[in-house]
Amino acid sequence: MAWALFWVVLGLTVLAVVGLVLGLMWMVPATMVRWIEFRPHENATHLVIARFLRSSTIAAADLERVVIVERFRLGQRKSIKVVLHMGRGEEIACEPGFRAPVSLVGTPCLLAWLTDRLGAARTPVEYQKEIDRNFICPDEWWMASALADLWQVPVSAVDELADRHGIRTYRYTPRGAARDTVTVYHPGRAHEVAEELRRTRTLRPEAGGDGAAPGV
Repeated sequence: MAWALFWVVLGLTVLAVVGLVLGLMWMVPATMVRWIEFRPHENATHLVIARFLRSSTIAAADLERVVIVERFRLGQRKSIKVVLHMGRGEEIACEPGFRAPVSLVGTPCLLAWLTDRLGAARTPVEYQKEIDRNFICPDEWWMASALADLWQVPVSAVDELADRHGIRTYRYTPRGAARDTVTVYHPGRAHEVAEELRRTRTLRPEAGGDGAAPGV
């Protein structure tokens, strides 16, 4: 009797777990936003939020703001989503698939397009950039040669520039190397520093070709 009761309880537990997993697998896509449709197409006054089995309509005038959230890692866009802020803390997020048209369009074009569509309701459209700075040390940190290519400077100038701009460094011995120790650089701000250097060169051009780059 004890063993029979044990197996019955075990079987019911397994069925409950399987049912819970299947329910969660169904609920996640059922609650995700599949697309957002503007009505009318020009100067939208209403938005249709389409989900898996249902859709809802909201007035564009009820939107507090629309935020385009773009996430980067190692200087590359990893995801983009459009978040509708409805007030009272309510948010509706639409994140397109990897190859969806919205995920491929440039951010300035998307900002302009949304601003144009929501112009009648005067809904502000904002941009938010998120940078993933969680990197595995030292496997995903950059060598001096990689930074030199990105910053367009000689390798000998990388260490000074990294120190000046607060780039973290780490010294370690690569696998398979018994004695050679190398310095790697945290890639979190690498592209930001590259942009700063580019702006500096544009505002203060130097004569002398490549020799001027390390002094930027």
